[in-house]
Amino acid sequence: MNNTEDLDSKLQIIESPQHQEEQTEQPGPSEMSGDRPARRAGRRPGRKTAKMDVRAKLERSRQSARECRARKKLRYQYLEDLVANREKAVFALREEMEMWKNLCTEIDEGRSAENLKEKLLKTCDNQQVKTNE
Repeated sequence: MNNTEDLDSKLQIIESPQHQEEQTEQPGPSEMSGDRPARRAGRRPGRKTAKMDVRAKLERSRQSARECRARKKLRYQYLEDLVANREKAVFALREEMEMWKNLCTEIDEGRSAENLKEKLLKTCDNQQVKTNE
C-alpha cells in the first residue's frame, strides 16, 4: 500500500497547476544557447534545393559508373595480357617437349649417337638464353 500512496502523491504533484507552470518556464533545447534564435521551418539560406541535390547525386552516380567501367576495362586488359603470355609459354614448352621427344626417339633408334653431345649443348644454351630474357 505504501507504493500506491507514493504514486498517488507523485501524480498529484505532476497534475498540480504549480508544477505545470514550472515546466513551461524551463527553456527548450533550442533556447538553451541563448544567442541563437529559434529555427524557422522552410528553406535555409545556404542550402541547395532538393532538385539540385538529386541532379548532383545523379552526376556523382554517373561519374562513379564511368570510373567503374574504366577499372573493369583495365582489369580485363590485364587478364587478357596475362593469358596471352601464358599461351606463349605453353607453346614454347610444347615445342621444347617435342624436341626432346624427337631426340629420345633418335637415341632409341641409334641414329644420332655422334651428334647427341652437340644437340644437348645446343638445347642447353637455348634454354639459358630463354631464362635470361
